[in-house]
Amino acid sequence: MTTGNKLGRWIEANPIGILTIAVLFTVASIHFAQSITMETEVETFVDENSKLYLEFDHLYNDRFGIQSIVILVEGDAVTSPASLKAMDRLTRQMETVEVLGTVSLAEMVKDAEAQETGVRKVPDSQARIDDILVELERTNPATLHAILPDRRHTTISIQLPTYISMDSMKAILFEANSAVAMAEFPAGSDTVVTGEVALRTDIEREIQTSMLTLLLISGLLMVVALFLVFRHVHLPLLPLPIVFLGIIWTFGMMGFLQVPLTMVSMAAFPILIGLGIDYAIQFQNRIEEEFQRGGSIATAVIDTVAHTAPAVLIALIITGAGFVSLFSSSVPMIRDFGLLCLIGIIMCYISSLFVGVTIIHQMERGRNSSNVRNCLGKKEKQSQIGPLLVKSVTLALNGGGSS
Repeated sequence: MTTGNKLGRWIEANPIGILTIAVLFTVASIHFAQSITMETEVETFVDENSKLYLEFDHLYNDRFGIQSIVILVEGDAVTSPASLKAMDRLTRQMETVEVLGTVSLAEMVKDAEAQETGVRKVPDSQARIDDILVELERTNPATLHAILPDRRHTTISIQLPTYISMDSMKAILFEANSAVAMAEFPAGSDTVVTGEVALRTDIEREIQTSMLTLLLISGLLMVVALFLVFRHVHLPLLPLPIVFLGIIWTFGMMGFLQVPLTMVSMAAFPILIGLGIDYAIQFQNRIEEEFQRGGSIATAVIDTVAHTAPAVLIALIITGAGFVSLFSSSVPMIRDFGLLCLIGIIMCYISSLFVGVTIIHQMERGRNSSNVRNCLGKKEKQSQIGPLLVKSVTLALNGGGSS
């Protein structure tokens, strides 16, 4: 008895054990998927051990590198006492957290007022503020124009050190949004929190949203494809939940192995859905073919595992070799993409072989009569895909023979 026959008999004889293990593995995958990290930093583009990164990190980042949260204030009266006092409340609130400092029009006006009167505050008089701005225009125009390009727009820059973690940056960004709300800018003023940290957070949010959209669209397209080309088979949509189970396991392995999610990794999931569907279809279609030849569904399952599992495994190994070649890339996110695809096709194969075959076996046990097989045979003959493929192969063979 070959290894394939032994595995087929074991799968046929242990459906409860297989499904129980699958459920436990799914629960564990959902747990570990919570620890998946999303990375959009420089380290995803450049290897941390490369000379380029070391020079950037030690020679520039440690000495000069800063990151900023920028708050854009827009309105008809951004230089009014009420607006400047709101900016002052905002900057004082942000200076209570881990920041290097703040740069704003209110700070410049307060410094000028302190030099003139000895009291560092925002003046209550619009005329006094206008006099200060005229003086700043004369003495320090470059800095003033960087903060106040015109009388309807100004910026508040909150400077952060580069060494703090991304979680700390997100906490400071959340604090900045709260400070904007508590600052109570006058009516007619609009505020936008932007800058490098905010952009990176928005990119991560877009990655999460886009990934869900990609999975949804891929699933819908697969439903259409299965209805068009796989409707002659009983349970034509079964490959779809099987492959999504493999995707869940892939997420779990990503969290367990600490494989980060990057901008490139998103592209892996439609690929995995396509490959996983192929694996599931191979097993299900072969079971249908074996079942129509006669005998029980148990025999069909055993023969399918014995003859199809090794062939699909060979295809998986060849596909995996292509993904392994990505490990030679100098770009970390490309290597992570290759690792994610490799993990994904293995999980989809395991899901198709064990869970998919087991579910088919359990759901088809009542279809052992010859009448059912005859009906299946008639349905198979009515499929348009089979005759089309036969015509294509015949055309190809005739063309090859004539040459």
